[in-house]
Amino acid sequence: MKKQLAGSIQSAKESLDKALEALDDIPDLNIRSVSYTAHKLKNYLTVMTAGTDLLAVTLAGRLDPQLHSYIEGLQYTVQLMRNVVCRLLLNANGVEPPLKLEAVDVSLIAFRAANFYRRKSEIKGTVIDTDLHSGDHIGWIDKIAFAAALDNLLSNAVKYTPRGGHVLVTTDFANEMVSCSVRDNGPGISESDGERLFQEGVKIANTPTAGESSTGYGLLVARDLVERMGGSITCASKPGEGSTFTLFVPRYDPERHGPADS
Repeated sequence: MKKQLAGSIQSAKESLDKALEALDDIPDLNIRSVSYTAHKLKNYLTVMTAGTDLLAVTLAGRLDPQLHSYIEGLQYTVQLMRNVVCRLLLNANGVEPPLKLEAVDVSLIAFRAANFYRRKSEIKGTVIDTDLHSGDHIGWIDKIAFAAALDNLLSNAVKYTPRGGHVLVTTDFANEMVSCSVRDNGPGISESDGERLFQEGVKIANTPTAGESSTGYGLLVARDLVERMGGSITCASKPGEGSTFTLFVPRYDPERHGPADS
């Protein structure tokens, strides 16, 4: 059952990657058709959300921790997919998706994302470590948008880090911002590729190490999401020395943002 559930999570993510990649081959899109299809997908994902939540509650205390982590991974993936579908639905209607800014523990989101990708990295023999401090690094963010941005960074780190490689996820403070970094010891990025990283549909020269798909839109999406939260994204890399991508988001300030929701 463990392998079956983990395989379902991985299969869903790979199918979504392939679907996004296939968008480049569609010459014209009928907006009404996109809106209708996105609405149906949203309904299906709502059902999946309720199902995974019910599964987690029903099986609480009955299964080993590893299987519970698979269920949490499924919930995480469905949450990200709902974010994508909502953005697609609203953009099809000419409306920018609204953000819900609130005080959120950035380290907790990073912890959950790292746990999700550990299962995928184990297949390649890649190690994902974390240096996180839950309760300390609180950002003023939309938690779903931030998770989606971070997901793109972790996905790339696992894709391009060679077998037996290492990925480190950290959080810290940077003046009035909270930072979340994903560092790998992969092939690094050339200067020419570095200048094009955040352009639409750009694919760098590096090749995913296990044949994973790459749409060329992940970093652009990550930058769009984090900038809408008042943050930024940076990349520090040299060929042969790995890469470090960092998300900077506003630090939660009770005096400026008001009391955090309990």
